[in-house]
Amino acid sequence: MGLNMASEATELVLSDEDFEDIRPYQDSEVPEVIRRLENDKEFISVLATSLMPSRFSRSLVGRYLSFLTFKWQTRSLYSVEQCQDLMSKYFEKLVTNTMEGMTVDGLDKLEKNRSYLFISNHRDIVLDSACLNYFLRQSGHQTARVAVGDNLFSWPYAADLMRVNKSFIVKRGAPTSRERYRQMVKTSEFVWRSINQGHSVWIAQKEGRSKDGYDRTDPAVLKMLGLAHKEHGGVDVLPSRVSIVPVAISYEIDPCAIKKAHELSQIKREGFYEKSSAEDLESMLLGIVGYKGRVHLSVTKPIEGEVGGLEELCSQIDRQIVSDLKIYPTHSEAAFRLSLSDKSFEGLGSSVTNQPNEALQAMLADLDACPQEEQPFFLLQYSNLIKNGRGLFPSL
Repeated sequence: MGLNMASEATELVLSDEDFEDIRPYQDSEVPEVIRRLENDKEFISVLATSLMPSRFSRSLVGRYLSFLTFKWQTRSLYSVEQCQDLMSKYFEKLVTNTMEGMTVDGLDKLEKNRSYLFISNHRDIVLDSACLNYFLRQSGHQTARVAVGDNLFSWPYAADLMRVNKSFIVKRGAPTSRERYRQMVKTSEFVWRSINQGHSVWIAQKEGRSKDGYDRTDPAVLKMLGLAHKEHGGVDVLPSRVSIVPVAISYEIDPCAIKKAHELSQIKREGFYEKSSAEDLESMLLGIVGYKGRVHLSVTKPIEGEVGGLEELCSQIDRQIVSDLKIYPTHSEAAFRLSLSDKSFEGLGSSVTNQPNEALQAMLADLDACPQEEQPFFLLQYSNLIKNGRGLFPSL
């Protein structure tokens, strides 16, 4: 796979220095990153909410103890791998505190000495890729570099945490179409250089989370990835140049469902939704600390060889992701409730409120807390998982 294909096709000559502003941090940068985090009061405040009992988390004592804990835990960290060791311990605590269990299947389909392009459905800002990387690490695979939109890098500590954990920046906010295209070429080239150098890469199947629970691959994402191979066929040659691995992630509970319902309702009512400056960060933190019930990842068989064009590649990714999504009682109950007012959901779910299920009760409590006019949009997020499957597999 030639590293200069994007350059030849677009007359952009990209050297390693051109990726300095988007690449993950390197081992030599770890000590300085840790010093910045230690001195970031906002980061320490956020850290206190997870380290301290709730009655202490917002106090000066709680924040100071969190600072001392972080300083002690990071005193000997000098590499990205060591940082991931520490983050893995935090992640295990997160799983214990916010999930009923986290499971995976399909990792046996992967070889440990190969790099892959993971493409997954996108429900949570951080956890989708974090769950995959946790399981990759636990099974002896190298963790993947993670594509993250530049909207999440407005907060210095969030940017530091993500880039020291193998995230790279996908820039989307360029002022002109020409500059946006240059940034897409740059992202595409960085992905392929990473894979050539033995790094797997994770990217979501579309820009932004699936707010309505309907998972479909955006062709624009694959077109962007094909820019580095434009001269040799673009998207059409992707599966012959790299192993594409669709990943399906299923959450029994979405901690951000009420916020997403509000956004969907406003878009329906007014035609647009304008985020507040801190909304992405709030959603990121809520997704991390909020209750999620059961979580399951399914790593599907790699797509390799000739596929037959953009539409067919999107279709293959969609079918593999959707067929491996888990249907939990929360999804079935939501589909049943929507079917009472929307015929398109008839027969897709059944009421399971008589089942003893903590996650279901949590979902119903969230539904009650949601404004009545926004409740259909809340239910849609859960029920569309089933409707999505029926759309691709009518016999289900």
